[in-house]
Amino acid sequence: MQRSLDTGARLPAGIVGAVVLNNGDKRGDPEMSTAGTALLIGGGIGFALSMTGFLIYVATPRPQPPPIIRISPDVGKNQLGLGLQGTW
Repeated sequence: MQRSLDTGARLPAGIVGAVVLNNGDKRGDPEMSTAGTALLIGGGIGFALSMTGFLIYVATPRPQPPPIIRISPDVGKNQLGLGLQGTW
């Protein structure tokens, strides 16, 4: 859940940055263009880091549960043995 929130916060920041940068260029306002560039770059870097973390998480193998093995005496009519039962 945390990964989707991170990506969901950074992607719109980059989009807002692109819009602010575009509006700053149209108006000829260098401060607005600088703010838009900063938002665009920061959102892009944050999105890239978030996606990198997600890809590392997906590529990391999960530990397998330990096998369950049960050894019990196998007692039947006129016989005695050892039973092995388990899941690997």
